[in-house]
Amino acid sequence: MELYNGNLFWPITVASPLSFPELSASKCCDVLIIGGGISGTLMARMLADYHVKTILIEKNSIGIGSTAANTGLLQFSNDAMLIDLIDRFGKETAVYFYKLCYKALDELEKYATYLPESVHFNRAENLYYAGHEGHT
Repeated sequence: MELYNGNLFWPITVASPLSFPELSASKCCDVLIIGGGISGTLMARMLADYHVKTILIEKNSIGIGSTAANTGLLQFSNDAMLIDLIDRFGKETAVYFYKLCYKALDELEKYATYLPESVHFNRAENLYYAGHEGHT
């Protein structure tokens, strides 16, 4: 299945994906992660930091699915507006959720420092985008 099309930035910018040996025997673990995209690999790294016996499996190559098609823009906010989440789950739960999302950026920034090359993790206080061409 083709998850994307067009000219993607990451596959031509980043060196060839890492390859790992095929799982050839039964293994025991506490956590099995299925999928070697950005979410799976970050979770595997985080669990390893907590000494959780983890195995990550990927059918194809690491990071070539929808991860390869992402924009690289990280936002702490969810797809749903905070006010909508408050209406749906209550103020305490919605605000807690948003705070966890914000805290996740700190974790991502920390993990970015582990990488051998800079990923240009830059924090910005605001995000501005043009509503129409005349605003650029």
